[in-house]
Amino acid sequence: MSEASDVLRDAVERVDALVTVAGTPEGLREAWGKLVVALALGPSRERRVCPFCGKTGMREANRCGYCWRALPPAADGAAPGSPVEGAAR
Repeated sequence: MSEASDVLRDAVERVDALVTVAGTPEGLREAWGKLVVALALGPSRERRVCPFCGKTGMREANRCGYCWRALPPAADGAAPGSPVEGAAR
């Protein structure tokens, strides 16, 4: 998944909150439900911060998508978005 998927997932959540309020036409709610199923976004992937450039990327990546430096393996217990343990800056 990319950052674009995360942006789309966020947009779906915001529109979903608006569409599910009382008074929304049933046809709109039904069409929205079908669109959400068709998008099949699933849960967002875990991310981590590059210990070298500080940008956020996929947790399972072995190379940073920004600075292209080789990344050490992510610690099993590390929180998503946290720097990789044991990497020097």
